[in-house]
This record gives sequence, C-alpha cells and structure tokens, in this order.
Amino acid sequence: MTFYIGFMKQQQVRDFYHITSKEAFWPILHSFPWYFTSETTDWENFQLINRKFAEAACEEAADDALIWVHDYNLWLAPKYIREMKPNARIAFFHHTPFPSVDIFNVLPWRGEIVDSLLCCDIVGFHIPRYAENFVNVARSLREIDVVKIEPVPEHITKVGIALAEPEVTTQIRHQGQLVRIDSFPVGTSPEYIKSLVEKPETQALIASIKEKYQGRKLIIAAGRIDYVKGHRQMLEAFERLLERRPDLHGKVSFIVSCVAPAKGMQIYDTTKQEIEQLVGKINGRFTRFSSDWIPVLLSTEALSYQSPKSD
Repeated sequence: MTFYIGFMKQQQVRDFYHITSKEAFWPILHSFPWYFTSETTDWENFQLINRKFAEAACEEAADDALIWVHDYNLWLAPKYIREMKPNARIAFFHHTPFPSVDIFNVLPWRGEIVDSLLCCDIVGFHIPRYAENFVNVARSLREIDVVKIEPVPEHITKVGIALAEPEVTTQIRHQGQLVRIDSFPVGTSPEYIKSLVEKPETQALIASIKEKYQGRKLIIAAGRIDYVKGHRQMLEAFERLLERRPDLHGKVSFIVSCVAPAKGMQIYDTTKQEIEQLVGKINGRFTRFSSDWIPVLLSTEALSYQSPKSD
C-alpha cells in the first residue's frame, strides 16, 4: 500500500478543508443553508486538490482497477479518474447526509459535482432517503434515465419515521454510463457495547455514579462541537423543561460532552461560545446555593469509549 502525503501546501489545505469544505459544503449537506457562504471559497483550489488525489490514485491503479473514492471532499475526483482511466470501476461513498434538491442546488458548483458523481459505477449513501435525494438532484440538473426502482431492503424502515422511504431508485443512466445507487447504513456494534457494559470496572463506575447523584435522573449528550449536532437546541429544550417543571429542579441533570473540533474554523469557535454562554445562562437561572444541584454539567474533554470518567 502506498501513502501520498505532502503534495498540498498549508494554505491549500486550509482553503480546501477549513473553508471550501466546511464553510460552503458542510452547511448545505446538513440542511443549514443559512450558514452557507461562497465568498471565501477557492473553487479552483478545490478542483486542483481533487485532481491531485485522482492522479495519485491512477498512478497506482491498473486500467480496469476498482477505485473507491470517499466523501464530499473528493466530489470531483471520479470525473478526473474517468478521464484518465476510462475502463476503471469507480465507487463513491458519501459519509454525510445528502440534502433535498432545493437545498443542494444552492451550491453554485452543483452541475460540476453531479457530473462527476455520474461518472461512477456505484454511488453509496447511508440511507435510502439520501440516495433518493441524490437522484432527484441529478434529474433536476441533467437528462437522466431511471433504469430501476426497488422496494427498500427488509432491514431498513420503510414508513413511520422522518427519513423513511418505501422504495428507492437503484439504477440510473446518463450519457451511456450506468450508475448503481445503493444504501449502506452504518450502525454501532451492540455486542461490543454490551461487553463493555458488563465489565466489572464499568459496573463499578455505574455504581459510583448512582451513589454520587443520589437518584437524580441524568440526561447525557456526547459529541464534538458543531452547529449541526444540535447542542444549542438540546440546551434550549432542557431550559424549557426546567421552566415548565419546577418539580424537577434538583432531580435531573444534563451532562453535555462537547469535544473541541479542529482548530482554524471561525464558525466552530462561535458555536463553542454559544454553548458556553447558554450553559452559563441556564445554570445562573436555576442553580440554588442551598443545594449541590447544578442543572448542566459541561465538559470539552473527550470521553474514553472504554473507560469514561466519573467526575
């Protein structure tokens, strides 16, 4: 296996990842179009980096190789690979949500992105709704033939939840290229989690937490600082709960673990400040000096999956 490093300068990395990917694409992918901005985007640099990744892959690949491309940061790589390796089999997996057509088409570069993904042999998404969103985007921008529509697999919920789809397009054709569309849900490992819970040290930690909080209910939210994670909305909901249910004061605590994101992105610094200010506001409103109850406990340290702290 060959690893390629060092072909990007520091400023190119910043423009490619911190600005173009995170300020332009990230909010659109997660359906927060009001955070979208293209004013600082360096589209030419994004094209350049994608071409470099494609060239590096093609240097190692046979003419008919299977080349697997990952995530929106490399949206344009399939097109460049197809130009260099016409007989290659190209797979692309989207690790983020894929938004509805009205949100995705906010992007000024929507046509170039879709053209590249339509060069693939297979495009994968987490769930059928995201796959169907992609098909609708492609049909809104290009002449697409829908080749096959199928019921969703039995292991995927068909109706009754917000993102359910009873059937999904699984094959489309564009300019002679047949593109398979599929869904590959990424879940947890229940058996592994169960084995961790059953460990003696975990049981001892559970007992110490119960003793420390003396019967209080604990609400726990864990994730990194990002406006798409909903920390502000969760905190506001908890504040409303305390407003409406004074009988719960002293009986429930909200533990929020917000791991700091990569440095260099102003939007995340702003989000961190908003979370800290909101936690301070809630604790200032509801904490009583006569008790040891603090409504919200905030931590910015990463929690260990195997052995989380009890303090």
